[in-house]
This record gives sequence, C-alpha cells and structure tokens, in this order.
Amino acid sequence: MPGIVELPQVVQEAMREFADLFVCEPQRRHFGEYLTGLMIAERKSVSGINREFAVTTDQSCLNRFLTAADWDVTELNERRLKWLQQSSDTRYSNHGVIAIDDVLIAHDGKFIKDVGWFWDHAQQRNKIAHDYLIANYVCTSGKHYPLEFRRFKKRDQCEATGETFEDHTGMERSDAQGERTGCRDSVCRPPRTASRRQTPVLFHVYGANPTPFKVLALIVSCWFVWVICWRGVWRWRCGGFSCRWFVGGEVSWGRVCVWGSV
Repeated sequence: MPGIVELPQVVQEAMREFADLFVCEPQRRHFGEYLTGLMIAERKSVSGINREFAVTTDQSCLNRFLTAADWDVTELNERRLKWLQQSSDTRYSNHGVIAIDDVLIAHDGKFIKDVGWFWDHAQQRNKIAHDYLIANYVCTSGKHYPLEFRRFKKRDQCEATGETFEDHTGMERSDAQGERTGCRDSVCRPPRTASRRQTPVLFHVYGANPTPFKVLALIVSCWFVWVICWRGVWRWRCGGFSCRWFVGGEVSWGRVCVWGSV
C-alpha cells in the first residue's frame, strides 16, 4: 500500500530554496516528489516513485517533468553547491578531497541509450550497464556529497552520433581541470572563482575492489619513492654533481656547479 502522505522536512526546505528555478507550482511539487522518491522509494524508476505516494497525479506527469519540462539542471546544481557552502561542515576547505569513482549501473535491456558491455571488476564478469564517472567532495568533517557525474560512451556509440570520443582518463582530466561545459545528463563542478588555496585536492579512487595488480603497483611505487627520498644521499661539489645511492654506487651528472644538500 502507498505510504507517503507528506514530504519530509528536508525536502520541503529544498523546495523553498529552489522554488524560483521552476516556473509553476506543479513543477515544484514534482521536484519534491522526485527527491522524496529517490530517498524512500524501493524502486527508483518514475513509476516506482509515483506508486509510493498516497495522493498524486499520473506517472506520466512526473515523467514529463524529468524529460520535457523547461528547467535547467545545471543551474539547479550550481544553486545546490552554493547552498552547501553556507554550512561550515559542508563548505570547501584547504584539506577537502574530490574522490572520482567509476561506477557500473547494471541493466537488462540492450537497447537503452548508451548502455554497453563492461567488465565488472567486483563481480569478475561482463555485464550490460551504464558506465558513470562520479565526482564526490569529501569534507574534513566527514560529510560528503556529489559534485558531478558523466556517462561514458563507447567509441562506436560516439561515432554513430557524431560525438568526439573521450576515454576515462580524458574524462577525469577534464573534470578535474574544470574545462567541461554542462549538459542535461551531468551536473556542474565547484566554482572556478575559488582561490588556489581553496581548490580541493584531487584523489583518484580505483574502486571499492581494486585489482591485486593495482595494489602491488602502488606498494612498489611507494617503496621506490621512499628509497630515493630517504635512502639516497645527495651531495654537491663545484665541478660536478653526483649522487650516492643506497647500493653504494656513485654516478656522475656532469661538469657543472650545482647547489644541493649534503
């Protein structure tokens, strides 16, 4: 039986905060219903959300609000991020971290837009899914919230629609540098007006289940950096620069006068 008879308080506050971004009261109501459904509904589809309400309109109304109504998702997200900066435990800080994760959303149908076969490292099998690159901001208070997401499209899909193909590395780089323009399927980045000291540190996450190879590569890399930084002994002399390595050897670096540390 339908169980939602009133919108949660946090949703009502969001409806008041973003009310001017929607042109009419029905749009504001559908916005509140959609937020509530994402938090409470067992099934997050349009029909699944609509069924959770005791009193509501036909599910086609919510569907048109999401797909055809005249409202700007980029402007809405910019307002959301600005709203979060009003609180001390969610605003950007010098020690904040942006976690970038590659997430697969499994599907059954093969003809859904942008779906494809992807290798799931967690389940060790191929699956039909949407591939999303999601950026989350992690605050020093421990709270975190999404900044933006992008949906990956395979090369043949981009060629069919005349779009420029971009691999995962390129998508991560463009998101981190803030050079991408907004679109309907994505949300926007932290403000460019932030000073250099306010810019969050980029932290790349390989996923909840990293492969043994990635873990081994990380261990070897950390050990190598430690060896060079701590076990190597650097010295200088006028007429040549040399480095005495931890193995006891010595390699000449040329006939120049270089300042270094003993």
